[in-house]
Formats: sequence, structure tokens, C-alpha cells
Amino acid sequence: MADIITTEGGFRLQDGTVLYQKTWKERHPVLSPIILDTTARVGDALSTMNKTFHFVSDAQVDRKSQRSLRSHVMKGKNSGKTFHRASRLDLARQRPYRYSAPRTSHKETSKNTSLPRTTVERNIGNVFLTVPCPVELRPDSLRIINQFYMYVVQKMYPSQLGLSLDEGKSMWFNYMLADEAAAHCSIALMETCNEFFYSQGVSSAKALHHLSQAFTLVNRRIQSDEALSDSTLGIILMLIFQEQLRKAKWESKVHYEGLRKMVELRGGLTRLEGNHPLVLKICKTDITYALQYGGPVVFFRDRFSEVSNMLSAKGFNLDRIPATSSIPYNSLNPYLHNILIDATSFTTLSNHLPPNQPINISAFQEMLISILSRLIRFRPLQSPMPECTVEAAYHIGLIVLMMTVFLQFDHRRILEYELVSLRLRDVVESGLDEEEPELALWLVFLGGIWTSGGSKGWFVERICGLVGRMGMRSWAEVQGLVCKFPWVGALHGPLGRGVWELVGVCYAVID
Repeated sequence: MADIITTEGGFRLQDGTVLYQKTWKERHPVLSPIILDTTARVGDALSTMNKTFHFVSDAQVDRKSQRSLRSHVMKGKNSGKTFHRASRLDLARQRPYRYSAPRTSHKETSKNTSLPRTTVERNIGNVFLTVPCPVELRPDSLRIINQFYMYVVQKMYPSQLGLSLDEGKSMWFNYMLADEAAAHCSIALMETCNEFFYSQGVSSAKALHHLSQAFTLVNRRIQSDEALSDSTLGIILMLIFQEQLRKAKWESKVHYEGLRKMVELRGGLTRLEGNHPLVLKICKTDITYALQYGGPVVFFRDRFSEVSNMLSAKGFNLDRIPATSSIPYNSLNPYLHNILIDATSFTTLSNHLPPNQPINISAFQEMLISILSRLIRFRPLQSPMPECTVEAAYHIGLIVLMMTVFLQFDHRRILEYELVSLRLRDVVESGLDEEEPELALWLVFLGGIWTSGGSKGWFVERICGLVGRMGMRSWAEVQGLVCKFPWVGALHGPLGRGVWELVGVCYAVID
């Protein structure tokens, strides 16, 4: 590998290729990845926190005087004695750390954000004391791990969609044991996830501490032969997710640009196929930025056919023939029509899962990545809306459908996708409700599920007008209609019912 040379503000290869730096122009920053500024930012934050608390003493005693005082007090007390102190790690194993679920107020409970009030029989974090973890796990780190594994990970891999939680937990476990930098980054990300779901905060002192340690180690790694390793790429992905949770849009974009450059220097995505979880995370991250900024995907991936054949061989229902016959429109663009068939097959699978047979998370993500990659390739959001109203509705509708499954956690989304919301409203206002009222009702319900705040109210108004003209007075009628289109009952059913109740509260439509 070419030698990496440190330069002011970043790093470059010996041949002059920029690897990880940033420059500025007035008002318009030229972005390329950096972690050095973020390290400084974390250090400043920690420094500010440290200035909050002070030890108060009546006397100013210097180091030499303190030593003399201790020596005088202990003189003769320990003469001839030998002390054998157990290591902290041994003590931790003898007295396992006990974690209690955090207490929450009645107000938090009413918002369904409180942790379960149950006795924890097994402390997941203590398992790390029996394996060679790259960093010392103190009680506060074990608390973070316990809370994440017991209460948070299930929100990131919802079991109602037939996903295996054990596989998700195993992936996080493997990341944490990879090396010292990955361990610090994993703990920081776990704490930020805990804060995101339960405390509405994203910058605890412990998370910042581990993040600062991770930045220091990654900066060293970038100057070594490990600069472009799988482990380094994985850490950059975790840093992106960390900044997304913190709503730090600029910082996450900087890391993303660095990730793209590093993958290019590795020879492209095909050179990483040996690390399947890493490839999927890169593709997912690429999709989020294509949807956020409206451009095409850089790392296009379509493995739907292979995954479909694999799942069918295991007894899962992914038959394309019923999916094809359920689509009432035959004049769609052939490329979009095929995507619609696969999306319908996916929702059929999700609605008819075999009992006690969870879906492999990797296969699940492959299907979603394949569908979204093709939807973005068909029509990036920066491009004009399709002239055919039905095609435009299916295109944005399928994007929103997949995003509710793929890019939301516990019915909450981390990023704002303004271009998606704008395209969705444009299509609804294009006269779709007059041409295809049933298709329009499916679309506005997806919009009501996806959006929040004032935007949700806009979709509720549209739903009210549509169901009034269609003579529909109950949720059972509405659900029977929207289920004719791609719809995941376990996920969209309860959320759709919530939107319908808003319609009833505001406009007295429900019987």
C-alpha cells in the first residue's frame, strides 16, 4: 500500500491522492472526510463538562507537601507488611455488576418511552468480563451495554417483522470485540442510542469520552497500514450513525464523503464482498444520502432474485405470480413494474411469515437495499417527477413504504428527508385523488404514517376529504382497501389505525 503522509488538516497518499481532509471556501465548504475537528469538538465538550465541578479546600497544598503529610501519618504503620491486592477485573468477576432498569416518571410512561419495570435476571454486559474485550469495562460501561442489549436493540430490529434479534445482537457483539477503537466507538454509539430512545439527549459525558478515545485511535490508524482496512471502514460507518443520531448533519456528511473515497481506494464495493455486513451497511448509508440530497446511489446493489430464491427454498412465500396478478395497472414502465412486483412479494412475505422461523437480518436488508437502489436509479429525487401520475404515485409510494420499514427505529426517524416529503406532496396534489382515488388513499396513509408534526395534519386533511367522497366510515373499510397495495400489516396496521383515529378526532368521520 502507498505511504500515507500527514498534511495540515488531514492525510494524503504519497502520490498526492487526498485521503482524509477538509478545506474551506467562503460560504460554500468543499467537503471531504475529517475526524480531527470532531476530536477537538469532543475534547472541548469534555473540557467544559470537567469545569462544572470543583474540589474546595481551605488550604492550598502542593504535591510535595501532600506526600510529606501522608508519609508522616503512616510512618511505622505498615512496616514489614506485604500487601496482595486483587486486580479490578478479578473483583468485578467475584462481585458481578447488578443493573437496575432506570426509574422513569409517570409522564415518561405515558409517552411509552419508559423502560420495562422488570427484574433483570441476567446482565448481558457481564458476559464481556469472560471474553478478551479490547478495553477495560467499568461499571458505567457495563450499564450502557446492559441497557442497549435489553431494551434498545429490539427497537432497531423489530421482531414483528420476523427478524432474528439474536443475529442483531451478535453483530454488535462482534463489532465491539474487533479492536480497541471499535470497542470505544461501539460503546459510544450504544450510549447515544440509549439516550436517543429514552432520554431525548445525545451527548452524555460517557458517550463523549468513548468517542474521544475512538477518534484518537482512528487518527493513528489512518496514518498506518490499517488506514483502508475493513475495521477502519466499519468504524467510519459507526461515526456516521453517531453523528446522525446527534442531528449533526454537516459532520455526518463529512464522514460519508470520506467513506466513499476510502471505498474507491479499496477498489470499489466488489472488493469488499468478503465482509457481507460491511457491504450492506455501506449500501444502506449510501441510500440514506441519495434520499436526503436527491442524487443517484453510488454503490448500486440488487440481489433480490438470489435472496428470493434462497428464502423460497427455506419455505418462505415469495411467489411472484400472485404479486403480478394483484397489480391493477399493466401500462407501467417495465423497470418500475418489476420493482413493484418485488415490493409486493416482500410485503406478502412479511404478512405471511412461517411460525417460529425468523428471517435472516442480512437477507431482509438485501431485499430492502435492492428495492430502494432500483427505485432511486429509476428516478432520483432531484430529477423531474414522472409525467404519468400513476407511475409517480407508485414510485414515491414504494420509496416511503420501504423507508418506514428500513429507515425508522421504533416508529421514529433519525434523519429528515425533505425531498421525499416534497415529492410526496407534489404527487398527491397532482390530481391523483380524482384519477385514482384508491391509489391516492394508499399514498396519503403512507404519508400520514411517515410524517410528523404539521405535515401529518396536512395528510389527515387529505384523508378526510378522500374517505368522505368514497363513502368510507370505518377503519375496517379503509384497511381492506389499502391492503390491496403493498402494505405490511404488523407494522403499518397499528400506525395506520393511529392516523385514522386522528381523522376521527378532527373531523368526526368514524362511527
